[in-house]
Formats: sequence, structure tokens, C-alpha cells
Amino acid sequence: TLDRSSAASDVYKRQALKWMSLEHGTKTFPEPETLPTTGSAFAPGVLTDGTEAIFTWMEGDAGSKGAVFAARRPLARAGHPSGAVMVSPLDDDNARDPEVSGTVDAPVIVYGKFGKARPGGVPRIAYLACTR
Repeated sequence: TLDRSSAASDVYKRQALKWMSLEHGTKTFPEPETLPTTGSAFAPGVLTDGTEAIFTWMEGDAGSKGAVFAARRPLARAGHPSGAVMVSPLDDDNARDPEVSGTVDAPVIVYGKFGKARPGGVPRIAYLACTR
């Protein structure tokens, strides 16, 4: 949580993404789980089939660096989580704002690639094949 006196760029400092799965009518909430991020993580997206979920997010800074990641997770706590994968290629060094659609086994991720030549961004699309 940031207070009003924080600098605008403070939002890009180490931020964790947490999630939880709830049943309809739940009256008590489990402890949230943390996604396997390595840096400042934000702009999350989720796609689920009710059993598993694909989470997407970006990691980066306030200006010129950003990368898009995805991870597959079972919604049941007993399941085995997959590791995160970087979706954006290394030459997309300022990839931002992922959106996810499709199915858990074949998600489609759309994100923007930003740069000095195209400050308004260039749309990118990634088709993934997720395995267990």
C-alpha cells in the first residue's frame, strides 16, 4: 500500500501478486498464495476452467523495461504449481499490460511492445501450449 506522499514510481518497486480460490458461499478465507515473481509485478490477468488457472502479469519499471510472464496453477491447494515462463521475447524489452483469453491448455496472451520508435505501442500476441 502506498501513501499519498509516495512518488509515482514507487508503485514499480517490489510488488507481489497474491491470489486465492474461493467456493461460492465461503465465510472464511484461506491465506492467499503468492505468484512466483522475481521483480516488481503488476497488471495481472487470470483465465480459469474451475480446476486450474493461467495467471499473467508483467514485471518492470515505470519507463523503459517490462516483460510479460505466465504461470499455470491448480486451484486446489494440494496441486503442484508450474513455474513461471517469460512470454515476451527478450527483444521485446518493454512488454506491458498482458490480457489472457482462450483455454487453460491453450491460452492466448495479448500485450503491448513499447519503444522509442513506437511510443504508442505495437500489439503482440502469444499462443501457448500448456502441459501438466
